[in-house]
This record gives sequence, C-alpha cells and structure tokens, in this order.
Amino acid sequence: MSEEASLSGRVVSSGSVCVVYRSGAGHIHWADGEKTLRVPVASIEEVRALGNRLEVVVTPHLMRPPSLVYAVDGADAESVKSFVEAVRRDVGRLGFRRSTGVWRRRPPWAVFAAVMSVVLVAVDVTVAVRGTELPLPLPLAQIFGSLGAPLLIALGIVYRDEWVLRRRGVTTTAVLVGYTHQVALYRYTDSQGQSHQYRSHDRGERAELRYDPRRPSRASAEMRPLERYGLLIPLLAGAGMVGAMLAYTAYGLLISLTSG
Repeated sequence: MSEEASLSGRVVSSGSVCVVYRSGAGHIHWADGEKTLRVPVASIEEVRALGNRLEVVVTPHLMRPPSLVYAVDGADAESVKSFVEAVRRDVGRLGFRRSTGVWRRRPPWAVFAAVMSVVLVAVDVTVAVRGTELPLPLPLAQIFGSLGAPLLIALGIVYRDEWVLRRRGVTTTAVLVGYTHQVALYRYTDSQGQSHQYRSHDRGERAELRYDPRRPSRASAEMRPLERYGLLIPLLAGAGMVGAMLAYTAYGLLISLTSG
C-alpha cells in the first residue's frame, strides 16, 4: 500500500484507513486494515469534502437505494479537499455525470406508475364522493396491492431481459475492472468496437455475458435454472397482489357508478 501511495499525490488516511487515487487509474484504492477495495470511478455518484471527513458515495446495483457511502473521519482537511477536487475533475472529464447517466433517465415503468397513481386517486375520490360502501376500504386495498408492484416491476424487467437476450443476444466475455462491497464492475466490447459496463453481485476475473445487438448496453449473464424458476414465485405473488388490487378498484368504481 505504501508503494502505491508513493506514486500518487492524492492520499487520504486516518487510523487504519488509507485511500489512494491516481488520476487516470480509473478507480480509488481503499484499504481498511486487512480489507482492500477498488472503487471504480464510473460507479461514483458523488465525492464530498466535509472538513476532516471524506465521503465517497457509490451508485448501488441497478440504482436501487440506498447508495453506498464510504467515509474517512479525522483526516487532514487539505488532503481531503485536494483528493475530492482530483476525483471530481476526472469524473467530469470522463463524462460520468449523474444528470446524463442512463440509469438517471426516467424509465417507462416509472411514468406508467405515476399515471396509475393518478387514476387510482381519481377512483378513490369518485367512490368517496358518491358515498359507496365497500367490504374493504378502497385505499387500504390499494396500499396492500401496491406492495406487490416492486416485485412485479423488478422481476418483470429481469425476465424481459432474459427473454430478449436468449432470443437475439450476442455472447461476449467481460473483464473485471473494479469492485465495491456490493457490486463488481465489468467491461465488454460490442461488435462495433464500443465499450460498455456491466454490474454484477458475482465477482470473478471474467464473466460470460450476452448483450442485445440492438441495444448493446443491455447485457446479462445467463440465469441458472434455479434462479430462472425460483424467481417465478415472487413474480407471481407480486402479479397476484397487483391484479387483485386492480380488480377490486374496478369493482369499487363499477358499484359506485351503478348504485343510486
């Protein structure tokens, strides 16, 4: 660690924690006692200097909150400041900006969820204004049913990508370029020579992937049979909860409109 630190002008240390960043290396080297990590610059969401405290916020897998925060307390304030400036400069130079990142764009399912929320509220207001009595209050049923929506959306995306990639995916080998506690970051090249990144919870030197030639940034490792069939249970549970909620909402609206 001392050898790598000597090659870099950006070092923050406190106690057993030593953080090293070399411009152009593509990652932050983080050592805490016997534990060492490489934090890819591409996975950095934000880096902050808070006096004697350094914080590196890492984007979680598939942008699922909460973000992972690595922190060093009690470091030299000037070292923290210069470290942050160097990382921010390279992040901006390499184009890893949150406002333009693909995962920051509002996905279609989010727009659909917002529209559905407006529709459900409109139905609730209609039922309430007309004074319709139902066996179970409509908002309560909708809250219960909406708990299945995250399962349905997340696993639906997984199975959709699996189906698309099995049908027209191109096989390639991705190389490990960095990792954090939660995520390994791989890089692969498509048939046009463009480089893409792939995040996974599994870590190895290489990973066999399939990518979509129509959208090369969409890639996935082949699902194991246990994963493919095991995920059907929560998927069907989520679909059942959402389906029951929609059916009960439709029933409540029908009763409200047809009753006196």
